[in-house]
Amino acid sequence: MHGDQKQKTRRAHTELARERRLRGLSRKQVATIVGRSSQLIGAYERGDILPPLRLAMMLEILYRCQIAGLYLPLYRQLHEQVRAAEATVRARKRGPV
Repeated sequence: MHGDQKQKTRRAHTELARERRLRGLSRKQVATIVGRSSQLIGAYERGDILPPLRLAMMLEILYRCQIAGLYLPLYRQLHEQVRAAEATVRARKRGPV
């Protein structure tokens, strides 16, 4: 992962730790609830790695918020990329005017 990408991922994951703290949970408690190690929960919170979809959904349920809300900066970045790619594909489909 490049430096700029890693920074964006790290910023995105700060929401995981914030949501955990808002609910008064420790990393160890979250790890027990979702069946992972506290070290792995820490890695997700630091943005070292992305959790798999199933675990992200479990965190969504635990923290009572949408996955996109947990990863808002990353979600916004991906939203822009997908919409730009979609616009390009649609423009090609229409062809020259």
